[in-house]
Amino acid sequence: MRHTVSSVFQRLSTALDGMLGLYRGPDGRTVPALRVEGASTGLTRVPGSGAEVEIHPDVNPDATPLYNRERHLSGFVELRVIGHDKARLDPITTRILRIYPLATTRYIPGDEETGILNQATIRIPTN
Repeated sequence: MRHTVSSVFQRLSTALDGMLGLYRGPDGRTVPALRVEGASTGLTRVPGSGAEVEIHPDVNPDATPLYNRERHLSGFVELRVIGHDKARLDPITTRILRIYPLATTRYIPGDEETGILNQATIRIPTN
């Protein structure tokens, strides 16, 4: 099965139900804090509601070296899990990695002095 930005969004919408913070739309309604970066205009994060997941809108290529200087070009969908309001990232990242067992994760610890929040980046192979 080939993973796309759209298919990852749809799958995570169901899988992360109840685990994420909230966004408020322009009409005042709230939705789970899962979005495709740059495509979800007008959404603002509801303070105090918890973590959010951003999906990068491009499928980034990754060239794997093979024999005789050849390369296999495969892609990945990149996610960023952001721990607002001291939300725990482990339950969210664990759920994502169960769904996509070939995905890789990198944790970025928060730093209060620079204002960086706890984060994790997850790369899901497209094929």
